[in-house]
Amino acid sequence: MTVNWLKKYSKNSLFLNIFHNIQVVISLIFLLPIICLADSSIPDTKIEHAILKVFKNQAVMGEQLSDLPIWPVFQHSELVGYAFQSIDFVDLRGFAGKPINMLIGFDPNGVFQGVQVLEQHEPMFSHDLPGAMQRFVNQYETLVVTDRVLINNGYKTKPKKQDKTGPIHFDGISKATISLAVINKTVFSSALHVARSKLQAYKQQYITIAKPNLYEPKNWEELLKENLIRKWTITQERVEGRTGLYLNEFEDPDLNLSDPTADLNLYYGYLNTPMIGRNLLGDDGFEQLMGQLKPGEHAIGVISEGFYNYLNNHKFVPETKAENIYLEQQDLLISMTAINIDRPRSMLGKNSIASEKNLHIFKVPHQAGLMPNNPMSLILDMSLALPNGKHIKVRFKNEYNLPNELFETINLEQSLETRALWVEIWQSRISEIIILSLGLILLTLAFSQQQYLSKKIKLFHQFRWAFLFFTLFFIGFFAQGQLSVINIYTLLLELSHGFNLEFFLLDPIIFILWVYTAISLILWGRGLFCGWLCPFGALQEMLSWVAKKLKIRQLKIPATTNKKLISVKYIILFILITAAFYSTNLVEKLSEIEPFKTSITFFFIQSWPYVTYALLLLSLGLFIHKFYCRYVCPLGAGLAILGKFRRFEWLNRRSECGTPCQVCRHKCGINAIDQQGQINYNECIQCLECIVIINDDKQCAPAMVAAKKSARKNKIAVVQLSTPVSEKFAMDAIPD
Repeated sequence: MTVNWLKKYSKNSLFLNIFHNIQVVISLIFLLPIICLADSSIPDTKIEHAILKVFKNQAVMGEQLSDLPIWPVFQHSELVGYAFQSIDFVDLRGFAGKPINMLIGFDPNGVFQGVQVLEQHEPMFSHDLPGAMQRFVNQYETLVVTDRVLINNGYKTKPKKQDKTGPIHFDGISKATISLAVINKTVFSSALHVARSKLQAYKQQYITIAKPNLYEPKNWEELLKENLIRKWTITQERVEGRTGLYLNEFEDPDLNLSDPTADLNLYYGYLNTPMIGRNLLGDDGFEQLMGQLKPGEHAIGVISEGFYNYLNNHKFVPETKAENIYLEQQDLLISMTAINIDRPRSMLGKNSIASEKNLHIFKVPHQAGLMPNNPMSLILDMSLALPNGKHIKVRFKNEYNLPNELFETINLEQSLETRALWVEIWQSRISEIIILSLGLILLTLAFSQQQYLSKKIKLFHQFRWAFLFFTLFFIGFFAQGQLSVINIYTLLLELSHGFNLEFFLLDPIIFILWVYTAISLILWGRGLFCGWLCPFGALQEMLSWVAKKLKIRQLKIPATTNKKLISVKYIILFILITAAFYSTNLVEKLSEIEPFKTSITFFFIQSWPYVTYALLLLSLGLFIHKFYCRYVCPLGAGLAILGKFRRFEWLNRRSECGTPCQVCRHKCGINAIDQQGQINYNECIQCLECIVIINDDKQCAPAMVAAKKSARKNKIAVVQLSTPVSEKFAMDAIPD
């Protein structure tokens, strides 16, 4: 039940002054921090302290080098590593539009000694989470600068998984996936830049890699015939000749002499080239293997059958260096690490020609300097046990040479490049992207068929409430798709410094929603987002419904007061945008006027002042429909300004709207319809309730009048049609 609660106080000047000047109070509250906030550079003492923490207080910081902004670090006059600020090498911006600056240190072997956060402005890590970012970067210690890291989503933390054949898994932080992805990219990109300049192991300028797109299907016989897969046969007689003993004189668990005529056949090949690896492992297996290899690493596949188990299974430990099988190139032995033997078998697809064979895969680190286009040899060391416990060792060697056309020479930096960060993020969130896209398609179809849908009143309300729940729980709580005014002034800052689309692609959900909202702004104004896609708006809508069900009296704001209060959100928007160009620290604090982070992002798990503020706004919404949206929301103000350039005013009106009919105006909870019946598109949230009313002859007064007139005309027509017939019967009844 709505009452004109404020009207009776309209003559109270004190009351009106309080309401009319809310904007002044809010402005003063949020402008107070200006006198004490300013951006500052990082002092040298903080950098020195960070370096000591990274190198465990056991080192001395040298003078910054002249050729590169890095500090050598010494212990007892011995170089133990380098330290540097990430911002000097990488300018990748975080969610707030500013780089995350870290002090990074590694030793002469490229092993991280630690990472310290120097400066960050990420909204997710302000207030209650300032130490969470440091705890996250502590996980980089002991990693190598060429390692790959996958970040768990943080909803259910897992211990770090040291998988030597694949990426290393980090414990993530829920709600902060974009910030953590930026941190990870920043750490490795800046570290690689320094490592290539200062560490000998990373100074190789050019390397040879397999051409990634060179492939044609080949069967097993073709691979053997073209020597892409090399067959190496070692007979029992040859081993006996090298050892000087018959094989039955040995007592070795790796010998199988059940067939005295059996040979040892080794089939091996270089798996990085699709011509071999893809044909051998199948499409899925090859893709998985390449995903496990770090940049610059090589994979060698070996299939064995015969009288000798070259892996010494009785003492073989997967994921360790193989003890008796090597590569040799230019007289240098190259050790190989065995990938867990259970994993290659699971890789083998249905179409893999090696699916039934005894396949083992070994990897060669990029530091080994293997050049796959040059001749190499596979070396097998046999260590055969005698009955007395002694061993006789013999070595066999087989040459392997691949065609040059399988390879290309590229710069090392190019080989270590990974996919763009935004591509990795989009691929990791593909399911959320699909669900959101389907939801937006459904919403577009509903709006395009609004006349039909609004006539089906029950169906329309079911759809609207279902979509509001989708917006709150999926877009808001799950996918973290709450748009914010932060996005607006981040865009303005980006435009002022040179636009970089990749920065905005880092969050696919936010990007898709902004693109969709921008299109809807051009076509129809702000209402489509504010009324259907804003999670906090959906939450207010639900609370308003609860309030009405509980018969909480709804306060009706007089038109003049409403107009003044509407201006508050525009003043707040102006203050925020101005502050964004003045001080990052200041605008971070001012942005807390949006309760989105507290209510939607952190689900009210914040410090009490922010929770109290958010609950206060929601409580006001119990009495004044969508109080925050109407009078405080700077995002809504920004969208309303942009929405002024809309192409269409597509909500139907009748000529009787406003004169004399006022039904829609009184039922509009947002107060976006004036007394003349015109819709204020700057305030309208396009809930479509007015369209439902217009199309319902039980609610719309002009429609009801028209229906009554139509019924009356039909009744008169029936009477006129029936009169001559009755007269005829009456005449027939008169006797002659």
